[in-house]
Amino acid sequence: MSGLKNKNFRLGEYLVQPEHNKLRLDDEEFKIEPKIMQVLCYLIEHKQEVVSRSQIAEDLWPNTVTGLEVVTRAIFELRKTLKDDPKKPIFIETVARKGYCFIYDVDDIVIAMDSKIFGQGFSKRHAKLAFLVSSVILTLVLIFLYTPKNNSVDMKPSILTDLSTYSDMPAISPDEEQLLFVRKKSFKDTYSQLVLLDFASQQQKVITVANAEYKSPVWLPDSEYWFYIRCEKPSSCEVVKHHINNHKTETIFSLEQQIFSFAISNDNNHLVLTLLKKNRMELALVDITSQDTQLNFLDAQTEYTFSNHPIFSHDDKSVYYISTIRGDDSQIYRYDLASQNSIQLSDNYGRIRGLALKDESSLWVSGNIQKTKGIWIFNLLDKQSNKAFETFPGGVPALLSSQLNADKLVYTNFSRTTNLSAAGIDDLKSLADINSSMIDMNAVYSTDMQALYFVSNRSGLYDIWRYKNNIAERMTNIKANMIERPILNLQQDKIAYLSRENSQTQMTLFDVIDKVELKRISLPNKAFLLSWSNDQKYIYFNRFEDGQYNVYTLNVDTSQTHQILLNAGGIVQESKDGKSLFYGDRLNRQLMQRMESGEIRLMFKIPENEKGLISHGLKVIDDGLYYASQQQNRYSLKYYSFAHKTLSEYMKLPDDVFVTDIVKGNSVGVIYDKFVIEHANLIELTN
Repeated sequence: MSGLKNKNFRLGEYLVQPEHNKLRLDDEEFKIEPKIMQVLCYLIEHKQEVVSRSQIAEDLWPNTVTGLEVVTRAIFELRKTLKDDPKKPIFIETVARKGYCFIYDVDDIVIAMDSKIFGQGFSKRHAKLAFLVSSVILTLVLIFLYTPKNNSVDMKPSILTDLSTYSDMPAISPDEEQLLFVRKKSFKDTYSQLVLLDFASQQQKVITVANAEYKSPVWLPDSEYWFYIRCEKPSSCEVVKHHINNHKTETIFSLEQQIFSFAISNDNNHLVLTLLKKNRMELALVDITSQDTQLNFLDAQTEYTFSNHPIFSHDDKSVYYISTIRGDDSQIYRYDLASQNSIQLSDNYGRIRGLALKDESSLWVSGNIQKTKGIWIFNLLDKQSNKAFETFPGGVPALLSSQLNADKLVYTNFSRTTNLSAAGIDDLKSLADINSSMIDMNAVYSTDMQALYFVSNRSGLYDIWRYKNNIAERMTNIKANMIERPILNLQQDKIAYLSRENSQTQMTLFDVIDKVELKRISLPNKAFLLSWSNDQKYIYFNRFEDGQYNVYTLNVDTSQTHQILLNAGGIVQESKDGKSLFYGDRLNRQLMQRMESGEIRLMFKIPENEKGLISHGLKVIDDGLYYASQQQNRYSLKYYSFAHKTLSEYMKLPDDVFVTDIVKGNSVGVIYDKFVIEHANLIELTN
C-alpha cells in the first residue's frame, strides 16, 4: 500500500483522489481538507502497524506545534462513527501504552486504475465492510469539508483542549500568542480556574488558586491587565483587575448578585454586565470612574427578551449584544451610548451564542442560519453574513474570542448527551441500542405499533426518529434547530410536532404508517402541543401570553385556533367517551374535569411540596391520575385513585430525569429523558 497518497483508490462506492483532495460518488464531487486526506492515507498505509499519537502528529504535522488531542479526537470520532467498540475493535485497536493499530482488511481496499466509479463484481462481504469505511470518510467530510460560497472565508480548525475537562470562555491575547480561558473538571463543578495556554508550546498554566467561580476573562489591547469575574458564592460577584506580571489583583466593581458575563471598554471606564432581573437576562451599564456606580439598564426589546454576551465597539461608542426571545431566535443589536437607544442589526439568524469584533466593519458570530451551525462573518455595513466555518456535527458553537483585524479566533465547542430510558414497559426493557452519543429525547410510545417516536440531533440537527424491532430509523429530513415533544393521536397512526426556524413556529402533521408529511400549519410563538381530540379533528395546545399559559384548540382542517381555557395546561385530555375534558388548573395546581353540561369538577390537587402539572408528565388512565412527582431531589411516579381518593407511590424513578410519556400496556410505565453529560472544548480557527 506504499505510495497510496499518489494513487486513486476506492472505498465502497466512493472514488478517493488524494492528489486532488477529492472524493467522487457518481456525478457528485466532494473536496476535503488536505490534512484529513493525509490522515486517511496514513492509516491505510500503516495497516497492522502500531502507531503512537506522537508518531501520527510528527509525521503529518512536521515542524508544527499541534496538540496530541487532535489525534485523540480523530480516533474518538472514527470509533463513534463506526460504532467500533474499543474492547472489541473491528477497525482501530488500542495497544496499551503504545498507540493505535488500523486492522481493517487490506484486501477490501481496491486501487483504481482510472477516475471512474467501479461497476459490479464487488463481493457482499467487501461491500459491507467498505460501506462502513466510507461512513468514516463521510463523517470526516461533514466535519472538515468546506466549499467557499458568497465570499466566505475557509477557516482551518485545530483542537486546543480535549474532553477530559470542561473548557470555556476563551480570551486571545493582543499578540495572538496566548489564550486565557476558564476550566473546570466537569460541567457540574461550581468552582473553576483561569488557565493560560501558550499557542506555540501548547503548555497550560493555572493562574488562579482560590475556591471561586471565575468567568468571562477579558484581555484588552495595550493593557498590562486581565479582567474577569470572580464569584466566591453565587449571590456575590466582583469584577477583578489582575496585573499580568506580578499577579496583584484589584476589585473594580462588586455586586451582591450573580454576574453572568461582562465587557469592559477599551479605555477601562465602563462596564456592561449581564444580570438576572425579573426572570430575564438584562444588560446594565456602569461608569466605574464615577463614585456613584449605579446600574443603568439597557432598554429591553420585549417582555420575553434575554440579552447577553455584550462587546464594546472598537471606538467605545456603542455596545453590540445578543437578544434572544425566550424559546425562539436570536438577533444582534447595537446599543448607542450617546443616544441610549438599541437598533436591531440582523434578522436571519436562528440561535446566536457568541460575538467578537473582527474589524471595524464586521463581527464574528457563532450561531445558526437556517439549517447550518457555524461561525459567520457579519458585515455591519450591508448586514450580510458569510460563512467562515461549519462546525462539527453534534457540536454547538458557543462563546468565541478574537482580536481586532486578526486572522485567528477561538470558540467553545459545546455538546450534550441526553439518553432515552423507560421503566415498566415490557417492550422497552433496554434502550441501550437506541441512544447515541448526542441528544436523544422527547419520546412518545405507540403500544399498537410497538414503536418509539423521539427527537434526535445525531445527524447534525434535529429530526424525528422511530425505534421499532430494535432498529432506529430517521422518519423526517427537516434538520430543525429544535423539535418539541411530538404528540400521538388516539388511533396511533399520526403524530404532530412543533419545529422552530427563522422566528417561525411550524406544526407538522405526519403519517407514521406511510412515513409522509401531511400538512404544515403556522402557530404563534411560545406554543406547546398537548394532545389530539379523540376524533382527530382538533389539537389542544398551550400558549404563553400575558404572563400565563392559556389553552387553545386548533382545527386541523381549517387551521383556525380558538381559546378555551385561561391559566391552564400541563394536561388537556379528553375522556374515553369524549364527553368530558380533563385539564390542569395552573394557578391552583389542580386537575379539573369539565363535563359536557359545562359543570366543572375538582379531581385532584397536587401537594404543595411537589412539582406538578409538568406537561406530558400527567395522564388520566382508567379511573385515576398518574403523574411524575419531584420532591426536592426525589423522583417517582405517583397514582391518585378517583374512586378511593387515595394517593400512593406507584414507581420510583432515578434522580434528575424528565418524564415525557406515561404509557398503559399490560401495566403502566414511563418513558423519560436522562441527562448524561455536557462537554465543552476549545477550537482554534485560522485562515
